Amino acid sequence: MAAANAHLRHVIGLYSRKALAADNQWRIRAAAGDPAPLVDGIAFAIRELGRIGAQIEESMVDAPPTSAEPGSLLKLEQLRQRVAAGRSAFISGDAD
Repeated sequence: MAAANAHLRHVIGLYSRKALAADNQWRIRAAAGDPAPLVDGIAFAIRELGRIGAQIEESMVDAPPTSAEPGSLLKLEQLRQRVAAGRSAFISGDAD
């Protein structure tokens, strides 16, 4: 997530007034109105978020559902254990 955020911030920064005055190939393209740097930044972020989404989805499959009542101490403890194990806190199949 941090990589996607940093990349997008950098690419958006290419289009800032201060950056447009610099002599850099990407900044020159941005100053000319070329959308390629922005499209590249968005594409990178989408790929990165897709990778993160796949990791979350995988962690959801690994965790067994719980029938503990929502808001109960048992449910909160089970959610804490999932997060501590690097899994998603909420998965399909949990009691609503």
